[in-house]
Amino acid sequence: GKLKVEEKKRTTVFSIISKNRKKGSPVEPDKIIEREKEVNTLVELVTKLRNETKGVPLKEKNSKHKKHENCFQGKDAVDWFVQNERVSSRDSALDICKRLLEEGLILCIGKGGGVSEFKEDLYYKFFEEEGPFSLDKKKSQQLQQ
Repeated sequence: GKLKVEEKKRTTVFSIISKNRKKGSPVEPDKIIEREKEVNTLVELVTKLRNETKGVPLKEKNSKHKKHENCFQGKDAVDWFVQNERVSSRDSALDICKRLLEEGLILCIGKGGGVSEFKEDLYYKFFEEEGPFSLDKKKSQQLQQ
């Protein structure tokens, strides 16, 4: 049943990471399972954040060169986590947003947002639903890291 499916997932992730590791470096199954849980949690959170009716309010942002649709301000995402996910503080919500950005689940629009530098005054968009940035591709890439 469900236990076999979970075990199969764990084995698959373990084998992917084993193939990608440097020769001679040890593979620690506990770290792999921990990574899998973290990725699943982040994917679950970003799925809630981007929900059309209950997620973060999306806006249109105009920059000098481009019009960006379906984006959100960092502050709105932090507020959303505090109000909807029972996050204990704004700092905790900021940490979640930073992790989503680091993993590429949200992307900064324009200049100023380095890979791991989440700022409340900048604007962000979600990864694409289909294509090279789809949820399943993103999840499998993250599990391989």
